[in-house]
Amino acid sequence: MTLAQPLADDPVLLGRQREMAALKVVRSGADASAVGTGKTISSGRALAHRASTQPRFRGLVVAEGRLLGQWREELSRGAPGRGLAPLAPNLELLFLSDDRQIAGQIRRFDRELGDRPGVALVPNSVLDRYPSDLQAIPWHLLIADEALRYANPATEAHQALAQVRFGCVADCWLLTATPRGKSAEHLDVLVGLAVGDRAMVTERLNTREAGDLMDEIHAHRLRVNYGPHLVRVTRADMQAWMPEVRPAEPLALEPDPALAELLDAIRRGGQEAYRRLLEVLRELKTIEAGSELYRRALAELARAQGVVLGSVGVVRPVRTW
Repeated sequence: MTLAQPLADDPVLLGRQREMAALKVVRSGADASAVGTGKTISSGRALAHRASTQPRFRGLVVAEGRLLGQWREELSRGAPGRGLAPLAPNLELLFLSDDRQIAGQIRRFDRELGDRPGVALVPNSVLDRYPSDLQAIPWHLLIADEALRYANPATEAHQALAQVRFGCVADCWLLTATPRGKSAEHLDVLVGLAVGDRAMVTERLNTREAGDLMDEIHAHRLRVNYGPHLVRVTRADMQAWMPEVRPAEPLALEPDPALAELLDAIRRGGQEAYRRLLEVLRELKTIEAGSELYRRALAELARAQGVVLGSVGVVRPVRTW
């Protein structure tokens, strides 16, 4: 088993994040920390520390396209608004785009970097469609965010990640919140993907032997089996550094005169339209079916119904024949 000394001198990491980042520097695994405990921060600092110690460091970060912007900002600029320093200012970043040949972008990035460290930011869609192109060069570290999308071995997402992981990646970390509501066997799949063990993915012996993960003894046995490859930071661990947030309280805002007049007009218009609708329904009962007057009454009914539904924001087609 590899032992890692916490990064106690890191200026960004707090509490157990220092232990987590140290593990990510030296090995592979799955980070199942709770929401809001800094999985991105510890991963970013791990990238920075690896880049400072490994020659020609090359890394991959795979995430949803909407999250990659946050990854790029926090790695290069941090978050000045909340006092977060850049996580990995010593890295060059490449945002892969599917409008050009993927392997060509990677090779050019690698060639231009030379001995400098670099990380490629990969949208999920690119991984799913071009796993072979991502193997254009060997990678030191792969970080995959929202890892539950890879928990089912039958999906294309899992197969694409497995192809890259087993084909050209030295170490891998999968980031996910606690997989509540998911099968316990998914943990074996995620840890197996992370450490590069195909048997864990196919046989899933750990979770089958552990039994009910809601049972404290079974859950402890599972953690012992996985050792440091399945790690978790809870919100209680980070409570000392979390800001105190008051619960949200609804604010009652009075409308200005123009808005109050509009709302009153809508309310009165809807009431009048509803009364007219009831009148048309009563008249319709007294008219012979199939006559011209009956068809005209149906048209008036449809118009009145449309006014009523429109006054409450509902649009629904109504037949008039």
